[in-house]
Amino acid sequence: MELVIASSNSHKVLLLKEIIHELLPSVSICSLFDFQSYVPQTDCEMHKAKEKAYQKATHAAKHLQICAIAEEWRLVIPSLERQYEEIFLPNETSFQQSKKILMALETKKEYERSAFLESSVSCCFVGGKTYEASACIEGVITACEKGKGGNDFDSIFIKYDYAKTLAELSPQVRCRISHRRKALEKLFLSLETCFAKG
Repeated sequence: MELVIASSNSHKVLLLKEIIHELLPSVSICSLFDFQSYVPQTDCEMHKAKEKAYQKATHAAKHLQICAIAEEWRLVIPSLERQYEEIFLPNETSFQQSKKILMALETKKEYERSAFLESSVSCCFVGGKTYEASACIEGVITACEKGKGGNDFDSIFIKYDYAKTLAELSPQVRCRISHRRKALEKLFLSLETCFAKG
């Protein structure tokens, strides 16, 4: 069976391919880079991660006539919920946003540094049948950036039961404990029969 990753983000495509190959080795995987004429649906910044993933997967499946999977994620810091619009500006990089997060948490207590990374995935078949799953990993935000590996907010996030930020961990460990992997594992549990038939 063939599956297209509905993303033009090369880093995300590589991450998802690695996880999917391990979970479903018999599935043939491609990405939007293989469909240069396809124009993805424009993101709406007000949509939640789950809604974005659903829209991307259903749009790609409909227009490409191939089973499509999309993933979106978000960093959630409950103590900063009221400041989200100021911190997570769409035109800024995660590096800039990380700096603002650290500044906003400078005077916060330890328990107010709790956070989680949430991943939402959607898989849409050509006939329109769609499956969804979400998962998260919980942890804390550090007082300063640590590590150069990873991407996004990996340098300021420490997963519970680990002493290092995600950026300080090896790529193999990050992949194994990631929120993306947990969401894909949940999704594929309900898709095992479908992919086995394909």
